[in-house]
Amino acid sequence: MKTDQPKVAVELNGKPLLLHVLDHLKGSGIEQIVVVVGYKKELVQALCSEISGVSFVEQKEQLGTAHALLCAEPELKNFKVP
Repeated sequence: MKTDQPKVAVELNGKPLLLHVLDHLKGSGIEQIVVVVGYKKELVQALCSEISGVSFVEQKEQLGTAHALLCAEPELKNFKVP
């Protein structure tokens, strides 16, 4: 993808990809969402600024998806499946 913005900020049908995902999660009854941010984190956080229940974890080095999940682990420690 040839863009200087994070992939999640790329628009599809006039809305950033991340907001499509968050809308579906919220529509499915998910109340607490953890978003792992890194590259241009301020832009990603700004995209989510009006959505309640979203928290952020920073992945300081982009070392892949599994590493991103490990970065979020502390936020997920108390997660309970309904």
